[in-house]
Amino acid sequence: PLCAQFGGFYVGGNVGWGHHDYQWHDLDSRIRDELGDNSDIPFNGFLSKSGWLAGVGAGFNWQQGCTLWGVEVDANWAHINASTTYTTGSLASTQLNVESRLRAFGTLRSRLGVVVDNVLLYVTGGLAVANFRRNVSFGTDPDDLTEFHHRKTRWGGVVGVGAEWAFSPNV
Repeated sequence: PLCAQFGGFYVGGNVGWGHHDYQWHDLDSRIRDELGDNSDIPFNGFLSKSGWLAGVGAGFNWQQGCTLWGVEVDANWAHINASTTYTTGSLASTQLNVESRLRAFGTLRSRLGVVVDNVLLYVTGGLAVANFRRNVSFGTDPDDLTEFHHRKTRWGGVVGVGAEWAFSPNV
């Protein structure tokens, strides 16, 4: 044949490195009301962290000649925890802890590609979803902090390009 065959069902796994950014704001002034207008404690900020992730994916490709169309779904688990603690540094220390943890994410994508010899070149795009856990605690007594816990699911889009190489007819 003129090009390798990438058609059919496939399943696989992945490990990788991810990055999580979180910009937070005290929108309802709850923290400011409790702590006062202390200039040492910010009422908005930016957190950033990188870490490992792992996942599984499966899909199906339809191939006609050297043209390919496919669908793919993947689920990934992550433990990327961006956090910080602010204190006033005085004897009656005021403390603010902010944490955002990327727990899991996944995508549902289609892809369109062309096979050149043993290489599949493709573009892909579709839906993305991510799950976060957010924690905020604040107060003047470290043993009696006001705490808020929130889980949030965010939906968005994903686009990309990729290449795959056929080592043998089935791999």
